[in-house]
Amino acid sequence: MAATNTSVLVGNIVRSPETKVVGEKQTVLCTFSIAQNTKYKGESVAHYYDCKAWGKTGEVVAQYGKTGRKVCITARVEHERWEGEKGKGSKHVWNVREIEFLTSGEKREEGQEDPVKEAFSGKTVSASTEVPF
Repeated sequence: MAATNTSVLVGNIVRSPETKVVGEKQTVLCTFSIAQNTKYKGESVAHYYDCKAWGKTGEVVAQYGKTGRKVCITARVEHERWEGEKGKGSKHVWNVREIEFLTSGEKREEGQEDPVKEAFSGKTVSASTEVPF
């Protein structure tokens, strides 16, 4: 049986996207974090996820991903390990395949349209699709 490694997360961006260009092909890498709030025994608990978006998807996240903006990501979970001066470390990272911007993250007056929703018209952006504008 083939293994499947796909996660779908809905949360708010809590760490502003950081972008760098890597490798011989000069690929864009955008790193950011999202958070989800859940209830456990009547108390709110926050869960944080470190994310990476590559190529065209990374470019879109860098341009439109602002702190507070609600997003839906489809991602592959990866386990990173490293060893440095401070010893060994590891963490899980969500490698984003698709992202959908659900809100602008900005406060709007009543009746004012969300500019991100208008620009994307409910489209999901992935590395294999063209940006809709």
